[in-house]
Amino acid sequence: MLTTKGTSLYLSSLSNYRPVSFVAQLCALVPVTLVNAIIGYWVFTGLWATRLEMLRDKQLIKAKLITRLGLVLLVVVGLSALVMLIEGAIKYSFSRDDYWANQWTFVVVWDMIFAGLMAAVGAIFVPTSKSHLIAYGEELAEERANEHHAREQIESPSNAKS
Repeated sequence: MLTTKGTSLYLSSLSNYRPVSFVAQLCALVPVTLVNAIIGYWVFTGLWATRLEMLRDKQLIKAKLITRLGLVLLVVVGLSALVMLIEGAIKYSFSRDDYWANQWTFVVVWDMIFAGLMAAVGAIFVPTSKSHLIAYGEELAEERANEHHAREQIESPSNAKS
């Protein structure tokens, strides 16, 4: 048998493997979960505040786009939570070898969720001839109003007398 001293020590250390306790795992996962929850709350409150501002300013098309984006993000968050629950259940119900043998499926599922999110965002914000008008609609309206106001001042009789 061709083994080195380091390899045999490594293999012997695997036989003494003891899983980390549930409490230790929980202590490691809670801060990450809290940070994710805070970031998610920040993103959704920002989206809804922007949506309300768009509705107040009568920018209904922009508000509709932001609403769609928010709904897509809610679906992704729900799918992510479901995948994490399933992954956790499988991790604790099967042996370590079975879990690692099937770990690639979870990587694929996460990639599919991310690809779905990117496709949905691309479909919501697809570039069209109208998208420029939607994006700059408020600025174009202000520019037209300023031009109209300037023309009125030039053409008004009170300016002609002075």
